[in-house]
Amino acid sequence: MVQPAVDPWPLVSVILPVFNGEPYLRDAIDSVLMQDYPNFELIIIDDGSHDNSWATICSIDDGRVRSYRQPNAGLPTTLNRGIELSGGELVARMDQDDHCHPERLRQQARFLNGHPEIGVVGCSYRVIDTHGRLLGTRYQLCSPVQVRRHLYSGNPFCHGSVTYRKSTVLAAGSYDPTALIEDYDLWTRAACLTQMANLPDALYDYRVNVSTSMVAVNQSRYAVETESIRQQMWERNDPPFLQGLIAEKRLLRSGPLVRHGSHNRTRRQLNVMVGLSIASVFFKRSNSRRASQEWIGLALMNLDRPAQVTRVLRHAAGLLSRQYAGERSG
Repeated sequence: MVQPAVDPWPLVSVILPVFNGEPYLRDAIDSVLMQDYPNFELIIIDDGSHDNSWATICSIDDGRVRSYRQPNAGLPTTLNRGIELSGGELVARMDQDDHCHPERLRQQARFLNGHPEIGVVGCSYRVIDTHGRLLGTRYQLCSPVQVRRHLYSGNPFCHGSVTYRKSTVLAAGSYDPTALIEDYDLWTRAACLTQMANLPDALYDYRVNVSTSMVAVNQSRYAVETESIRQQMWERNDPPFLQGLIAEKRLLRSGPLVRHGSHNRTRRQLNVMVGLSIASVFFKRSNSRRASQEWIGLALMNLDRPAQVTRVLRHAAGLLSRQYAGERSG
C-alpha cells in the first residue's frame, strides 16, 4: 500500500498576543516575517492595549499578517482565540518582546513532520536584556523522557519558543483561562496525549525585564500555582520510567536531540532511568502514594547526579524490602 506523502511545508500559524507591547513589538514582528520557512501566517491579536501597539500593528504591510483587536481578555483567552482563528495544522507561539531566529519555524516544523509521535516541541534559547544584549544561553532538556520527567518538578519549556500540533492542544482542552501559569498547566494535560521535546539549538531570544516580570511581582502566587500544577501532573500521569525508553534510545541514535552536551552523559541518564523504572515497580507496592511521589520526585530532581540517585534508591529499597518482609510474615 502506498503511503500518502507528507507535506514538507505544512502551514504554520504563528500566534502573537499583544498587550502594551510597543517598545519591542516591531522587532518581534519583523523576526517572524524574516523566517526562512516558506509557508506561515502571522496572527496578531491586540488584547486591549493602551499604548501605540495597534498603530504599530496597522503599519505592517504584509499579506502573511492577519491582525485583530479586542477588549482586554487576558493571555490564555487571547491564545485560545488565536488557535481558533489559525488555519495551520501547526501553531507556533511568539511573545511581543522576544525575537525569533530565522531558522526557528523551519527546524521545528521539520522536526514535527519527522516525528509524528511528538505533539509539542520547544527549543533552547538565548536570554537578552532590555537593550538586546546577550546575558546567557539556556540549553533545555531535549528528549521526550527528559522533558516528561521535568514536568514533575517544573515547566520544561520557554513558552514563546514552542510550536505544537493544533489538534494536540485542542484535544488537551486548550489554555485554561483561570490558570496563572497557563502554559505549564497545558503541558501537564497534553502529557496524557503525546510526547514532547525541545530542540538543542538556541532558536529564540527571551527578553528579561526584572522590574516588570510577572513572576517577580507575583512570586508567592506563582509558587503556590506551580505546586498545584505539579500535584495535578502526579495525579494525571505515571512517572516516565519504562514508558518511552525505546523511543528515547532511537532518537539518541539519530542524534537530533543531543547536539549540545555529552552524548555519553545522556546515555548515563538513560541508564539511571532504567534503574528508576525498576524501583517504580516496588514503589507502586507501597501503601502510600504520597510517599512514592516523594521518593520518585527526589530521584528525578537528582537525575544529573547518579551517585545521589543511587543513595536515594538504596534507602528506598531498604524501606520497601522491610515492608515486603513484613507483608510476607503477616
